[in-house]
Amino acid sequence: MKVSVFLTILGSVTGALAGCNCKCQDPSGTGPQWNDLTEEACDTQLPGESGECLLTKVYHGDQHHQCSSFACCIDSGGFNQFCKDRGAPGAFCW
Repeated sequence: MKVSVFLTILGSVTGALAGCNCKCQDPSGTGPQWNDLTEEACDTQLPGESGECLLTKVYHGDQHHQCSSFACCIDSGGFNQFCKDRGAPGAFCW
Protein backbone atom coordinates (compact mmCIF):
# COMPACT_ATOMS: atom_id res chain seq x y z
CA MET A 1 0.00 0.00 0.00
CA LYS A 2 2.71 2.48 0.97
CA VAL A 3 4.68 1.65 -2.19
CA SER A 4 1.70 2.35 -4.46
CA VAL A 5 1.07 5.70 -2.76
CA PHE A 6 4.75 6.59 -3.15
CA LEU A 7 4.73 5.63 -6.83
CA THR A 8 1.58 7.67 -7.43
CA ILE A 9 3.15 10.73 -5.83
CA LEU A 10 6.42 10.16 -7.69
CA GLY A 11 4.56 9.89 -10.99
CA SER A 12 2.73 13.15 -10.44
CA VAL A 13 5.94 14.93 -9.50
CA THR A 14 7.95 13.61 -12.44
CA GLY A 15 5.09 14.44 -14.81
CA ALA A 16 5.47 18.11 -13.95
CA LEU A 17 9.23 18.38 -14.40
CA ALA A 18 10.47 21.23 -16.53
CA GLY A 19 12.75 20.52 -19.43
CA CYS A 20 15.05 22.53 -21.66
CA ASN A 21 14.52 20.41 -24.80
CA CYS A 22 11.83 17.99 -25.96
CA LYS A 23 10.79 16.16 -29.10
CA CYS A 24 7.98 13.77 -29.94
CA GLN A 25 9.81 10.47 -30.04
CA ASP A 26 10.01 7.28 -28.02
CA PRO A 27 10.85 8.37 -24.44
CA SER A 28 14.09 6.36 -24.66
CA GLY A 29 15.31 8.70 -27.41
CA THR A 30 15.31 5.99 -30.05
CA GLY A 31 12.98 5.34 -32.92
CA PRO A 32 11.44 7.71 -35.42
CA GLN A 33 10.89 11.36 -34.62
CA TRP A 34 7.52 13.02 -35.14
CA ASN A 35 8.77 16.40 -36.32
CA ASP A 36 5.40 17.95 -37.18
CA LEU A 37 4.02 17.08 -33.73
CA THR A 38 7.16 18.42 -32.06
CA GLU A 39 6.69 21.74 -33.83
CA GLU A 40 2.98 21.82 -32.92
CA ALA A 41 3.71 21.05 -29.25
CA CYS A 42 6.39 23.73 -29.21
CA ASP A 43 3.85 26.31 -30.40
CA THR A 44 1.36 25.28 -27.69
CA GLN A 45 1.15 26.46 -24.09
CA LEU A 46 1.16 23.16 -22.23
CA PRO A 47 -0.72 22.72 -18.91
CA GLY A 48 2.28 23.28 -16.61
CA GLU A 49 3.68 26.26 -18.51
CA SER A 50 3.22 29.97 -18.03
CA GLY A 51 2.55 32.36 -20.87
CA GLU A 52 6.11 33.60 -20.46
CA CYS A 53 7.39 30.08 -21.05
CA LEU A 54 5.57 29.91 -24.38
CA LEU A 55 7.50 33.00 -25.46
CA THR A 56 10.83 31.26 -24.76
CA LYS A 57 10.07 28.04 -26.68
CA VAL A 58 11.62 27.71 -30.13
CA TYR A 59 11.29 24.86 -32.62
CA HIS A 60 14.62 24.06 -34.25
CA GLY A 61 13.78 22.37 -37.53
CA ASP A 62 17.40 22.76 -38.57
CA GLN A 63 18.83 21.33 -35.32
CA HIS A 64 17.58 17.81 -34.70
CA HIS A 65 13.92 18.90 -34.90
CA GLN A 66 13.64 19.72 -31.21
CA CYS A 67 11.75 22.24 -29.12
CA SER A 68 14.01 24.24 -26.81
CA SER A 69 13.52 26.82 -24.10
CA PHE A 70 16.40 28.90 -22.78
CA ALA A 71 14.37 29.22 -19.56
CA CYS A 72 14.13 25.41 -19.25
CA CYS A 73 10.40 25.70 -18.49
CA ILE A 74 8.93 23.12 -20.91
CA ASP A 75 6.32 20.97 -19.15
CA SER A 76 7.90 17.60 -19.91
CA GLY A 77 4.87 15.64 -18.75
CA GLY A 78 2.55 17.87 -20.74
CA PHE A 79 4.78 17.54 -23.80
CA ASN A 80 4.76 13.76 -23.43
CA GLN A 81 0.96 13.69 -23.15
CA PHE A 82 0.53 16.05 -26.11
CA CYS A 83 2.62 13.70 -28.28
CA LYS A 84 0.79 10.59 -27.04
CA ASP A 85 -2.64 12.14 -27.60
CA ARG A 86 -1.73 12.64 -31.25
CA GLY A 87 -0.37 9.14 -31.94
CA ALA A 88 3.33 9.36 -31.09
CA PRO A 89 4.77 6.97 -28.49
CA GLY A 90 5.59 9.87 -26.18
CA ALA A 91 8.27 12.51 -25.80
CA PHE A 92 12.01 12.48 -25.26
CA CYS A 93 13.00 15.41 -23.04
CA TRP A 94 16.28 16.47 -21.53
